[in-house]
Amino acid sequence: MAKEAPEIREDFDLVASYLAEVFDVIKNAKKITLLTRREPYGDSIAVCTAFERFLEKMGKEVEVISGKPADEFPVQPKNWLIWEHKQTPDLIISLDTFSKDEIYYPEAFHDITLINIDHHKQNDIMADYHLIVLQVTSSCEFLYYLMKEWNYGLIDNEILEMILFGIIADSDVLRSEHVYPRTFQAIADITKKGVNFNKLRDDYLKSA
Repeated sequence: MAKEAPEIREDFDLVASYLAEVFDVIKNAKKITLLTRREPYGDSIAVCTAFERFLEKMGKEVEVISGKPADEFPVQPKNWLIWEHKQTPDLIISLDTFSKDEIYYPEAFHDITLINIDHHKQNDIMADYHLIVLQVTSSCEFLYYLMKEWNYGLIDNEILEMILFGIIADSDVLRSEHVYPRTFQAIADITKKGVNFNKLRDDYLKSA
């Protein structure tokens, strides 16, 4: 399958028909590598950490690769590598990154299936599958909707804490113009599960 330029959608509902196909690709992979930007920040760290846990609960072997550590953030991937890889993955997923220049992408990865998950309008990553929507605060918010569609039962409170932290971080505690009605519903759903918004807000403000 040839890698293609991204098709960017405004709203999550516009990618809904595509989700089952992408999830089949994920289910069929055993070793998955998550890539994020050279200089990760709250949303990119949180989305990788949340997705790593979700995939491990599916029985996957997961590595997360970024360009530098971000020790100031309270959430951290478990299997986190800095600009190197150890496993040879069956599947690569780029998260919260708009350019291939921003991710670790050696020649050994070029023929491996790549899924591009993001919320940035300027995304130009060539990939086999694209899930890009604009009307979300963050990649964490987008991933929350994806995981709900794919396997809601795997979403535990640890994952929800990471998702909510990413929403808080990328929206600057909901002060961004990119906050939508669906965002508030997602936050309500997450806090109803017992996740503490105020604690995560304070954690973000300490790290900002």
